[in-house]
Amino acid sequence: LTTVPPGIDAERFHPTDDIHAAIDTDREAILVLSRLDPRKGIDKAIRAFARLNRPDAELVIAGTGRLEQSLRDLAERLEVSESVRFVGFVEDEELPTLYSSVDLFVLPSEYEGFGIVFMEAMACGTPVIGTDVGGVPTAIDDGKTGYLVPKGGTEKLADQAGEILSEPMEHGRLSRSSIEWADLHGWENIAKQITKIYIDHNLHNK
Repeated sequence: LTTVPPGIDAERFHPTDDIHAAIDTDREAILVLSRLDPRKGIDKAIRAFARLNRPDAELVIAGTGRLEQSLRDLAERLEVSESVRFVGFVEDEELPTLYSSVDLFVLPSEYEGFGIVFMEAMACGTPVIGTDVGGVPTAIDDGKTGYLVPKGGTEKLADQAGEILSEPMEHGRLSRSSIEWADLHGWENIAKQITKIYIDHNLHNK
């Protein structure tokens, strides 16, 4: 049994110099992009952000869903509401610019079948942090293109985010590795992998 991961549209998702209108360039930006539902663990992102204690940073939450008000209430209780911004739905054509405009992408999901958003962010040169669940370890090369943290581990998530944001050399290393990894997982290369599997299988059975 051979597994080939989904690919990424590398022609569409790549670093850009444009700044998305939702991003304040005077602050460090941590992005969450997801439906606002329990499985995505966005409350963990807010709790980790509150632990981070970086006055010049903000958490940008893009997406809509039934948990928006409860997440706003959580940010208020944790006294970070002024630094947590809900920007709502983002059009698909705006995503490469949004990913490129932020310093870090996080999504502490309770479960993910794969996590294509990690690959999209990485293709735009943005380091990522995800939880070590489901298919996320297939999308994130831990320590090379980003980091995996335990499910529910808000302290570890905060520590890892702080390390990436505080160390420009580490951020640059992750950014370069992410772009290289995404290029290798463009749909053309994925198609070549699948073709090779079929060819090797047919040769083996002749």
